[in-house]
Amino acid sequence: MSVIDFNPEKKSIEDLLVGADYYVIPRFQRPYSWEASNLEDFWTDVVFDNGVGYFIGPMVAWRDKDNPIRRIVDGQQRLTTIAIMFAVLRDQLQELRETKLASGVHRYLEKADRNNELQFTLQTEVSSVFLSNAILKSPPDSTIEPASEEESALSNALEQIRQLIGAEVAKRQHPQKWLIELRDRLLGLKVIWVEHGNEDDAYIIFETLNSRGKDLEVVDLLKNHLLNRLRGTRNARADTVRLKWDKMRDQLEASDGRARIDANRFILHWWQSRTDYVAQRKLFSEIKKTVKSKPAAQDCLEQLTLDGPLYRAVVEPGTRTWPLEEAAARDSLEALALFGVVQPAPLLLSLMRARSSTPKLKAAQFNKTLQSIERYHFQHTVVSQLSSSGGVSQMYAKAARDLYAAGSDHQARADVLKDIREKLVKRRPDRDQFVLAFKERFLFTNGYTRDKKLVQYVLRRLLQHANPTTGLADLTIEHLMPQDQIAAGVAVATVGSIGNLLLVSEKVNGKLDNADFVRKKRILGAAGLPYDIGGVLDKSVWTAREIEFAMARSCRYFQAGNNGPVERYVSWASSPASRKVMQGNRSRDTSPELAVRRRLHAAGLRFRVAHRPEPSLRRTADIVFTRQRVAVFIDGCYWHACPEHRTIARSNASYWAEKLGRNVARDADTTAQLRAAGWTVLRFWEHEEPDQVAAAVLVAVRQLGPR
Repeated sequence: MSVIDFNPEKKSIEDLLVGADYYVIPRFQRPYSWEASNLEDFWTDVVFDNGVGYFIGPMVAWRDKDNPIRRIVDGQQRLTTIAIMFAVLRDQLQELRETKLASGVHRYLEKADRNNELQFTLQTEVSSVFLSNAILKSPPDSTIEPASEEESALSNALEQIRQLIGAEVAKRQHPQKWLIELRDRLLGLKVIWVEHGNEDDAYIIFETLNSRGKDLEVVDLLKNHLLNRLRGTRNARADTVRLKWDKMRDQLEASDGRARIDANRFILHWWQSRTDYVAQRKLFSEIKKTVKSKPAAQDCLEQLTLDGPLYRAVVEPGTRTWPLEEAAARDSLEALALFGVVQPAPLLLSLMRARSSTPKLKAAQFNKTLQSIERYHFQHTVVSQLSSSGGVSQMYAKAARDLYAAGSDHQARADVLKDIREKLVKRRPDRDQFVLAFKERFLFTNGYTRDKKLVQYVLRRLLQHANPTTGLADLTIEHLMPQDQIAAGVAVATVGSIGNLLLVSEKVNGKLDNADFVRKKRILGAAGLPYDIGGVLDKSVWTAREIEFAMARSCRYFQAGNNGPVERYVSWASSPASRKVMQGNRSRDTSPELAVRRRLHAAGLRFRVAHRPEPSLRRTADIVFTRQRVAVFIDGCYWHACPEHRTIARSNASYWAEKLGRNVARDADTTAQLRAAGWTVLRFWEHEEPDQVAAAVLVAVRQLGPR
């Protein structure tokens, strides 16, 4: 590597902003991302903790000879923040009618170029109307709304700085004096300014100044590394390489309705899909060890460019046109995007690569594997809400590498994918755990819409399986038991249950409104489209009992892996005797509960049964007094590990020990969360005398208010 010649200079912010110099933030630099804590720290350092001339670190830029435009390599976050502070300072002076002072500040933000045309001192290669017109312009245009993630960050910073400066102005009798002091503090800030005539060398300086790259983003370091290997003697070839890099970055940027993709995450998943698993913090050092020669750098850049659009399809399936034979794969990728899981990303990318190569991975293998990944994460992540260990990420990365290494060998590919599907089946949550979690996972009413997209996903899958010919576009959620029944005393958990929901067209939904079940059946029958799921419309009545059965049937479908009839049921008990015992265990209306409820009712108390005290908390109490905010739990001695009567299972002992331990932890968490929400929580064991339990509940309810 040739020696890089540069001369660092000590400069003030005033030195940088006066004169004929302009600063441009290149297209692929890190977007503005300072959060409230970053701004608070910077504000405290500049305004309170240090005097004029405070040093804020090095800044690195490059420019062509005799060109007044400097392109920022390092320092864009600080320069942008200082520009926002100057803009707010200017606006405050203007409000105080200090027009000359305001104009004096504005000249640091906007000035005439060589052609006497006004230009903002700080600019971005990617047009930002919000930065230029809502912040830097005088007067700013307050009607402009942020149009991107970066502009939202700029808007948040602008608002926070307005509040900070406004608070100081409000408490001073002569605020203009303090504003002038703030101006001088900003202008006096010191930097070590490093400038070079070559972009590649500027990035090398940037890396070296920042602890040899330890705190830099991988994408910046990799760009510098590749371009340095490929630039040769600084001829036109370097420009061709840079264009290819820019093309790869452009594929990840936001445009035309596409979201911005984190380039660092893409590079990590790309690397994990081809070579040994590595964590983000060690990624660049591993790449640097491997990509040493010019051919290796050329191949690395080529493969990144080819895989960029494939990764985009993984993250945003809607941005790709999918052939009919890949429709199932598209649906699975859209589901995984909805679930928000990232662990499978290396394998998803490897699957896309294999499907796009010659010869192609067979469509059946492609679809089947993606469906297996979708089913696993629905059961494990969405329903059971279990966290994934590092082992899952490494499992996916290994499968991705093995698929890549299999090349065009159809049998080798099939073996790799069969192996990962089998591993996912083995890792599924236990059936009992899944069923319990499913019952409490999904809820949808007009007052509780947080999980609407997940509820729609569940209903689409059920409808798609029950009636494959029914179109799924533009369908809305219908409650078979109307939501007005909540006011009549029906539990929110019943009305909002998956078992009470169907997907129908918006037109049909409008006709159904709050009609009774018999009329709804008639309307749905006349609609001419099969919206039914699992024979719901064959029922003559629709009560909480039917809703519970419908929910259980849906649960069995998803537990079975989405590949059997909706009614399919497979026992997971260790023996027929165990199954009989488990079938006898009721989740509500147990004998101890009924005994206590009879006594409370006889005492004149009215309450709700099997009700969620807090709709947002998926926990159901046995008896609930909503007005007094009292939640009563009558816990079964076996399932909740009563210290007097608990027994140790002889079959599957380790499983049941872990299962009961989870139940105990869940009980403690439920109690803590309800108490934090202002509820009185009463817990009793099923072996306690009903008279004593009822008496204790009666005292608590009457102490807390009228019945």
